[in-house]
Amino acid sequence: MNPRSIAMPLLFAAVVLAAYFFIPWTDVGQAIAPSPALSDELQSTYDGLTLSHQDPVLGFSVRYPLGYPLESVEGQTVAFYASSPSGVSEMFFWSAVDDDPSPSELKDAAADLDAQLLSERKIRVDGKEALRLEYAMAADQVGEPARLIQGLIPCGNYSLYLSAVIPDTLAQDKDLADYTLSTARCG
Repeated sequence: MNPRSIAMPLLFAAVVLAAYFFIPWTDVGQAIAPSPALSDELQSTYDGLTLSHQDPVLGFSVRYPLGYPLESVEGQTVAFYASSPSGVSEMFFWSAVDDDPSPSELKDAAADLDAQLLSERKIRVDGKEALRLEYAMAADQVGEPARLIQGLIPCGNYSLYLSAVIPDTLAQDKDLADYTLSTARCG
């Protein structure tokens, strides 16, 4: 596996987060109430406040919140983000990678950011066994303490990789990371 395929989304996330310190953003979305799990009620709440983006090349799709700016590179990446009250941004970065990174490769990429692993679990996404990892990040990495959530969904000849950085001031949006992960679909 090429380590750049995992490191590049994390580097991109860091660059986007740093840009928020210097670029004024307005009206970029709102947080949704926290929940310990994605209940049916929360699922329907998110469904009502999100849009779907489908990649025209690979056909994969992800859901993202209304009001969050979305950027995409066809056949490769999708990113959406919003600022927290502290000015630090949360960022969700999806990447289609050509290979199937191992859990240790994902952990190595997070270790490059001095992120401490908090949890690792297997979940079902789009009928496939996916991996979800969660880390704590120190304030010196993104401007305030944050969570890094990684998700990996095998899609046959590629894998969908989620890298989400969520400042602690928007900790309730860990549910949003789980939501976008649960609604991802391979093409």
